[in-house]
Amino acid sequence: MILRANLVEFPCEIFNLPHLEYLNISHNKIKKISEKDVLYYSAPRTKPLDINLSHNKLKKVPISFLRLSSGIKLNLKENPITTSHLKKLHKNYKDQIHLSYDQERIASRTFHPQTWLGIKILISLLIILIPYL
Repeated sequence: MILRANLVEFPCEIFNLPHLEYLNISHNKIKKISEKDVLYYSAPRTKPLDINLSHNKLKKVPISFLRLSSGIKLNLKENPITTSHLKKLHKNYKDQIHLSYDQERIASRTFHPQTWLGIKILISLLIILIPYL
């Protein structure tokens, strides 16, 4: 099923369709998915559900959305998801989400070993210099 009608809200009623396997609601204007609505409309699923939410305006995705079933897969490419939320999604639900290359890099970014060495040296210097300040 494809829904492209300048949607601004996620149609949580789709969870009442237990046989739905694929929903494409990409290229809309969805800014928020209500945690309360996801929990209210959720029903036991008989089949996996793939939801394409790419190219919307989401900054967060309710975690309950992904906890409904391990059979739910979300395409979140090209959404302005916050860095902290991207990292949380990537860490806990990597197998259920699809991210763009840039989102993937942000979500998995860690300090390079040389950066850690630089930080350790800086902290050591500060510890040595603080008594003189």
